Amino acid sequence: MARSAMGANGEVALRMDETIGLTVRPRPMVLEDKDIAMIIGYRLDIADSCLYDRPYSRSEAIKMIWEYENTHGKLTKKVFLDWLGDIYYLSNYLQDTDTHEEYDEHNESHQVLLELVHQTWPEFLTIKNTQGECEE
Repeated sequence: MARSAMGANGEVALRMDETIGLTVRPRPMVLEDKDIAMIIGYRLDIADSCLYDRPYSRSEAIKMIWEYENTHGKLTKKVFLDWLGDIYYLSNYLQDTDTHEEYDEHNESHQVLLELVHQTWPEFLTIKNTQGECEE
């Protein structure tokens, strides 16, 4: 298997396909489970918008996830990581633009999205439970 050398960060190099390019590696971002839930909700079009007069109910959010999976395929960790790695959506969320909602623990659709994150990455709950035991 041929490897494609990417080069060091900020290095101009001749690539294997005879192109010359500059390698730029963005700074890694640390996201909490609620941040991930809201970015996924935006991509699934579940996160509420200021255009709507009421939040989605729990059953509506679950139905929207089900419809997405039937149309586009199963939502896996790989799909979510691809979404989270998309700099456009990530930067919009991190810059607090009005396209993304903030997590609201009283919003049922936000709770469904957080549960989806915890199903995908159960480590969030394991670590939180371990922290809670240590603090007592």
